[in-house]
Amino acid sequence: RSFNVQFFIVGGDEKSSAQLMAKIIAKNLEDIVISKPFIKKKVLFQLFQNMYIGLVPTIKLVEGEKYTSPIKLFEYAQAGLQIIASDIAPIIELSKQGFTIDLFETGNGKALGEIIKQTIHKGIDQQAISRNQELIKSYTWQKRAEKILNFIDKYLDRAN
Repeated sequence: RSFNVQFFIVGGDEKSSAQLMAKIIAKNLEDIVISKPFIKKKVLFQLFQNMYIGLVPTIKLVEGEKYTSPIKLFEYAQAGLQIIASDIAPIIELSKQGFTIDLFETGNGKALGEIIKQTIHKGIDQQAISRNQELIKSYTWQKRAEKILNFIDKYLDRAN
């Protein structure tokens, strides 16, 4: 292995996580891949402090593109991680709104591998991380509520 990296796969139930861990062990990857079922947010955010990249992959199915939420991307941005994500519509939309996201073709493991290699070799982009952390501030509950109130206020002005 040419670089020192660890992957944390978090989510799913105990059974799915155990099955994945068995595959990891069978492939002799337990030194670089760790799988955990659901963990508490507090523990997750402690893990984030030791990470550099947040990955938001999606499988190439209509359901994946249609129903994948960008919330994990927001968590990664808040945690100060560089973001790599599948090129699905909700993620592309966030990219257009100014978030710096390294996109790869949905479902293309080879493209994902290449982007991870490139990121490792070029290093973490601290400016992109800072921009993402600044942008995430406009997605707070308070900011969203203000936008909704402004929309309603404008709508009512037009109705009268």
